Formats: sequence, C-alpha cells, structure tokens
Amino acid sequence: MEHRARAIVQIIMPISLAAILSAVIFAFTLTIQEFTYALTFITSSRQQTVSVGVSTNLVRAACLITSIPVAILYNFFLDRFISGFTLGAIK
Repeated sequence: MEHRARAIVQIIMPISLAAILSAVIFAFTLTIQEFTYALTFITSSRQQTVSVGVSTNLVRAACLITSIPVAILYNFFLDRFISGFTLGAIK
C-alpha cells in the first residue's frame, strides 16, 4: 500500500497538476461570468442568484448600518453647521 501512495504522490500528482489547475481556472471563469451576468442584468432581488443576492443585500445593509451613526452625528451638530454657514455669509 505504501508503494501505491508514494507513486500517486510522486508521479501521478505532478503529471495531473496542470489538468487540475486548468479545470479550476475554467470553473472560476464560469462562476465569475455567471456572477457578473446576474449582477448586471437582473435588477429584482427575488430573481437574482444566491451569490449575487446575498452580496448585494449585504452591501446595502452595510451601507445602511454605517450611514446611521453619521446621520445621527450630523443631526447633533446641525445647528453648529448652520450657524457656521450663515456666519460666513453675514461677514
């Protein structure tokens, strides 16, 4: 059994490495093509593929989550912003 495993590792794996890498690159290209197609042409969230729908909705959620603290902070300093803008206009 040891000779067979050694033969697989030393002979068969180096020979088949190029074929394995070619298959991986081909599969990756097809996957990216499907992702790009779904992202570009399908606008409805209900019709998007899982990979596009999850990534798109996660980006939207992340944008919402990061914009809420900025909006609250802006709201706290709104009076100061307005007074600064009008002060420059008066002088």
